[in-house]
Amino acid sequence: MRALRHIAVACLLVSAMLSAGHAAVLYVKKTGSDSWAGTSWQAAKKTVKAALGIATSGDQVWVAAGLYVERIKLPAGVKLYGGFPANGGAWESRDGLANETTLDGNLTGVVVTVADGAGRDTVVDGFTVKYGRSDAGGGVYLNNASPTIINNRIRQNSASGYTATGGGICCDNSSPVISGNVIELNTAQSGPAIYCANHSSPVIERNTIAGNTGASDAAIYCADYSQPAISGNIIMGNTGGVYCDWHSAAGVTSNTIVANTSPSFGGGATCISSAPTIANNVVAFNSSGMYCDPTDPVSPVLLNNCVWANTAFDYSGLSAGPGDISLDPAFVNRTSGDYHLTAHSPCINAGGSPALASLVDMDGEARVWAGVVDIGADEFYPTSVALDYARSQPDGNWVGIEGVMVSAAFSGYFYIETDDRLSGMRVNFVGHAVLEGRRVDVAGKIGSASGERFIEAAEVTVR
Repeated sequence: MRALRHIAVACLLVSAMLSAGHAAVLYVKKTGSDSWAGTSWQAAKKTVKAALGIATSGDQVWVAAGLYVERIKLPAGVKLYGGFPANGGAWESRDGLANETTLDGNLTGVVVTVADGAGRDTVVDGFTVKYGRSDAGGGVYLNNASPTIINNRIRQNSASGYTATGGGICCDNSSPVISGNVIELNTAQSGPAIYCANHSSPVIERNTIAGNTGASDAAIYCADYSQPAISGNIIMGNTGGVYCDWHSAAGVTSNTIVANTSPSFGGGATCISSAPTIANNVVAFNSSGMYCDPTDPVSPVLLNNCVWANTAFDYSGLSAGPGDISLDPAFVNRTSGDYHLTAHSPCINAGGSPALASLVDMDGEARVWAGVVDIGADEFYPTSVALDYARSQPDGNWVGIEGVMVSAAFSGYFYIETDDRLSGMRVNFVGHAVLEGRRVDVAGKIGSASGERFIEAAEVTVR
């Protein structure tokens, strides 16, 4: 659900394109008519297919809320936007949750097929895509096409029959951007959420991938020399998490892979004849953790993962990598599916190179806080609290304090105090240049030694 709200960035991009005056806009709403020109909300087409039939590269198609029982082919270079109010409205009125805009395949084939040769300037944004059924790509099918698929809900699609690949999205020799979507409740033999093969290199980032089921493999399946960048996703409650097969050089970084159940291999991640980089991920509470065939001539590179409480095993056929930890990730509420980190999570500032993470986390917040990336899809930011409250927190909790006075400063540490001077605390921060009498913002981890409470600071800002 959270992913559908990230429309603001796309709004800015589209506003800029509109101001340039180059793109024609075509309009679709349920009360329109396909005999009309489609050049305004008052003259809107009735079906998406009719608007796409006259759209050319560079055009945009704006679709008002409603149920559209149709399967479409998106031409290269055309941008398709849903989420407008039922009677139409300005760009700023788009809301993918309040104005659900549904493309329904009625179980008769692929819902959205993107034209061969399409690039990232071809866009699908703000739709619910459901009830597609095909041998490959029930929801979205890409063959030699690399569009931008963003802010959609792709659900209840299926791939069945001979190939049965990619219930939600199938990528064949394609390198799309798949970002900020909810991909849920899809089914397929292989890759019920996303299937990528035949030299595909998709960017799969900041999606919620949940409840997708198949007979084998995993929600995201990569094979045949594909090189996906899988980063910042919540992958939960599926038949398996990520499966890399047959020379798939995936980058699996900064994801939260939890509560997945695999009938074989690894419920969290599986590598067969592949050497992906698996770094900065939480792999926890799955039926099993990470699996690699020990007879393979290649194996994955593991770095700075949190691998914890996977039922059958945490590692099979491979060993923990440098920086891997085996500790409870301390989510806010695992029962309700809230996989944000709490203030005492060992995943905070425990990741590896920032270069291995996407620029933003699952909420669209800056990915790296205090110079060190967190493990998992969430980047923790301490909430500002009062100094007295910070003193009461247990060792290991992260806190933030804003605008406090520095009462004394020494090499490697200084003291902060409340304005009434009734409460104070030591702050350890090697190399600081803080001066007595200045106000500072402090963020760090609570600790204690010889009866003295202190903050082991990760970040200090002088006001």
